Amino acid sequence: MGWNKLVQHVTYKAAKRGKIVDKVNPNNTSQICSRCRTNREEKLKLEERTFYCSNYGLGIGRDLNAAINILKKSSYYNSKKHTGGLAGINGCGEGTSTTGHRTSSQVPSMNQQMLNLVKG
Repeated sequence: MGWNKLVQHVTYKAAKRGKIVDKVNPNNTSQICSRCRTNREEKLKLEERTFYCSNYGLGIGRDLNAAINILKKSSYYNSKKHTGGLAGINGCGEGTSTTGHRTSSQVPSMNQQMLNLVKG
């Protein structure tokens, strides 16, 4: 399946569930601090898995930093005028139904299960 066909399919499925798909240019999203928007002086190498911001002091996983930057580039996110960080943005999918039932019957996502293991 080609990229455009995949995007078309995901957009169709999302629309059936009342969700949106917002295409965002991911260029340099792992090179910019998701907190203060400062560009790194040295480009991260692919094998470097943690993003460190010398300006803000943030140390965060490279992929998480990029995901937050992609979210912030989203026209949907920006249309909601978010001012309190990422509160209410649910990256684990908790609070949404993957079973077609009420969310209380949903099986926890793997991300949430991992968080529970880490927290104890």
